Amino acid sequence: MITKNILIAFRNLIKSKSFALTNIFGLSIGLTVTFIILSFVRHELSYENYHPDIEQINVIYWQNDDATTRYGSTPFILAKTIRTQLSDFEKIAQVSDHDEIVIKDENGLRKLKNFFYAEGEIFDILKFDFVYGSPEEFKTNTNSIILSRTAAEKHFGAAKNPVGESFILYSDEKALNLSIAGVIEDTPRNTHLRSDYLANMEVFRNTIPEQWRDLWGFNNPVTFLKLKPGISKESVADKIRMMRQEHSSNTDTYYGLINLTDLHLYTTGIRGFFGVRGDINKVYIYSAVALLTLLIACVNFINLSTVKSITRSKEIGIRKVIGANRIQLIQQLFMEVVILTFVALPLTIASIELLLPYVNQMFNRQLEINYLTDFSLLSQMIAIIVVVCIFSGLYTAVSMSSVSPIENIRNKLLGNASGSFLRKALITFQFVIFTGLLICSAIIFSQLDYATNSDPGYSKDQLLSITLPNNSFSNSCETFANELRTYPEIENISISSFVPPTKGNTLVTEVRNPVNKEEMIPTRLLFTDHNYLKTVGIEMSEGSFLSVSDSGKDMRNIVVNEMAIKKFGISDPVGKQIEMDEQFYTIKGVVKDFQFLSTYESNEPLVILSQRRFLNQFAIRLAGNNIGKAIDIISEKWKHFFPEAIMDYSFVDDEFGFIYKDDLQFANLIYFFTAISIFIAIIGLSGLAAFTAARKVKEIGIRKILGASVLQILSMMSKEIVIVAVLALVIVSPLCYYLMNEWLANFEYRVEMNFLVFVGAGLLTMLVALTIVIIRAIKAANTNPVKALRYE
Repeated sequence: MITKNILIAFRNLIKSKSFALTNIFGLSIGLTVTFIILSFVRHELSYENYHPDIEQINVIYWQNDDATTRYGSTPFILAKTIRTQLSDFEKIAQVSDHDEIVIKDENGLRKLKNFFYAEGEIFDILKFDFVYGSPEEFKTNTNSIILSRTAAEKHFGAAKNPVGESFILYSDEKALNLSIAGVIEDTPRNTHLRSDYLANMEVFRNTIPEQWRDLWGFNNPVTFLKLKPGISKESVADKIRMMRQEHSSNTDTYYGLINLTDLHLYTTGIRGFFGVRGDINKVYIYSAVALLTLLIACVNFINLSTVKSITRSKEIGIRKVIGANRIQLIQQLFMEVVILTFVALPLTIASIELLLPYVNQMFNRQLEINYLTDFSLLSQMIAIIVVVCIFSGLYTAVSMSSVSPIENIRNKLLGNASGSFLRKALITFQFVIFTGLLICSAIIFSQLDYATNSDPGYSKDQLLSITLPNNSFSNSCETFANELRTYPEIENISISSFVPPTKGNTLVTEVRNPVNKEEMIPTRLLFTDHNYLKTVGIEMSEGSFLSVSDSGKDMRNIVVNEMAIKKFGISDPVGKQIEMDEQFYTIKGVVKDFQFLSTYESNEPLVILSQRRFLNQFAIRLAGNNIGKAIDIISEKWKHFFPEAIMDYSFVDDEFGFIYKDDLQFANLIYFFTAISIFIAIIGLSGLAAFTAARKVKEIGIRKILGASVLQILSMMSKEIVIVAVLALVIVSPLCYYLMNEWLANFEYRVEMNFLVFVGAGLLTMLVALTIVIIRAIKAANTNPVKALRYE
């Protein structure tokens, strides 16, 4: 019987090729999107889950009293103090990531990716599998480094044990000779500490000015803390705060602990953590998108099957007359759905393999789908296919087999009231998704356009940023800058600790509130020269900017931004003094607020100093339109002054795209699914229009004989679609308002939602729907009424 049903099903599908191909393509789209997002969601939820005792491992962060400033980077002195004053933990270790490490080999200069500095106890907290060597050598030798298997094979070959060999890197214009203490297996993709190079933390500490190493206001490394079993992270956070108050007058800093499993998805808004960061809200959104896309495909299948029932009703009636019972008909009709679904699978797999590289680029991940070895994923995929078969096929099979033979033969299936209600409900569902995606797409586009194109308070066009060689200032840097100023292609050049927009990795210190001496205000620091104002294009609010005479470590003149004046609560600030790092500084001028952070973050107090400390970037303002020639000049001079360094440059306006990369990817995904929903909705609407025309063919014929015009017939057939479109807009608008309001809350500076966006999305939905219906209606209206009224 099963073989016979399969054979008949194949014959019916081959007979209706366009119907079969349309459904196969629609189901394939739904399954492709679902399986890709399923793989992404599984990957996001699996971060750090391979470490033993994971429930005891935490990461420390800090925030100010109103939680407007939250950081995962902590002071170096924190770990040292916890070791001596707390007993509720088993192990503690600090880790710092660095992107500017350079080595020189037979291929010349090149940067090392995935480079970290770490304390030895990190191997007692996190899981690392050693191929050669052991962590003990790394702990005792403060001048050591550990390589991953891939890095070791790249530098020393696959067959060699490199333990004990020298590894040379450049820092502060000096060659550092590190001893290789071990080789570890490559870290998994689902971890934040994806290290190919793990150097001892003491190597990094020795590059920091000694007076800054033990400051509570100098934050850099991430601190991992493994608690003893049964100890709550809340109680430890309170103890750390009280411990901090013993060593610092700042009483407004709160410490918290985040479990390592929550680091990836639940730390949105906390800056300073390394590694790829996720967002649980986006996981929810992508999961909802996958579900909705699959539902749209299934709904589309049901609608097309309903249309197909017009031509199948007589066949089913005759089969009933000659003895087929309802169970046999359901089996037969359901078998067709199963075959369609499984025929769509090869197309689905091919689409996944074709799209996966682009998806990885879009998500900034390295997803892999192992169909045969990943049994958990395979079982979930099979479960989804079964659900699709049941959801798509059961209603069609049951409804088509439930009508009496006489009604089947007379095409009474077309007028079934319950079927008509369900069809309208399904179309309304499609319209809800279609309209909702249009609304979300418009709001997302508006916000990202505002974020990337609004005035940041400085001139970002033709502004170039170059990282200083080896992260250190030298006389060569100043000579290089003076040399470039002699070329007409270079308008100006400045050396500073950062060029906006920053990614939150600026130096932070604490300023004593001039009004309330007990309060310490977290404040950003910008070290620069007197050329910064003109080069970057910021403006003065009052007073004057720093001059050549203000440079040098003994100088005490500073410039602050308007936000700092508001936070400090002082009037007529020029000439006033503030206390910072136990020293007093005189305010020489106030610059207008400029957006040196992204629009995700509120503007913060900023102190600008002209000192040769922590200078690591050139800001170069190009003149004229010959950018290519200017870059060539800069490159030539760079090779002359810094032959041992890589010229790492970027345009400031390009940096905006990088900062908003995740949201731009999110936006592209929404645009993509909007396009898919439009495509599937068009297919569904075409089916609905065909069904409506077939159901009302005799009514149209009678109306034409009685004198109805084509326009009147179009109005009659379009009325239902207009009602459905308006109903969809009413249903989806509150949901979209809530979801987009939540998303916009991630931005400190954001657009306001305009009701015209909602109206416009509803009108566009209606326009698309009416266009399809009108095309079908015109064909029905122009049909000879004699043919429409003929019984056979």
